[in-house]
Amino acid sequence: MLLSDIADLLTSKGVVLELIGSHSSDIVQVASLNSATAQNISFLNDSKYLPALTCSQAGAVILTADDSPACPVPHLIVNNPYYVYALVAQILNPVVLKEGVHTSAVVDETVCLLSSVSVGANAVIEQNV
Repeated sequence: MLLSDIADLLTSKGVVLELIGSHSSDIVQVASLNSATAQNISFLNDSKYLPALTCSQAGAVILTADDSPACPVPHLIVNNPYYVYALVAQILNPVVLKEGVHTSAVVDETVCLLSSVSVGANAVIEQNV
């Protein structure tokens, strides 16, 4: 997914951001500053990790305006990097629910479920629900 597409999705979720650098970085996954590659996005939430930022191979980084001048790669400037990183992780790793009732779920026999419903692992649905 292009970094510009990630920025657009975040903006649609109400995140105020500024995209600095190449908008065409292809991002496929999240990673830490130390382990990131050109196809990863990482974040910096604490200035004490600036040395890791300057050495990072990340394709993009999420950080605050205060840390922006030290960032050598494309980045998203936001107020809360940790929160935005969590949103990006959800964008890149969407939860896919399968229809049906998980084998470990307990559903009372009086409960009527539509066939399109997903009941996850260890869920309990009691009578009169």
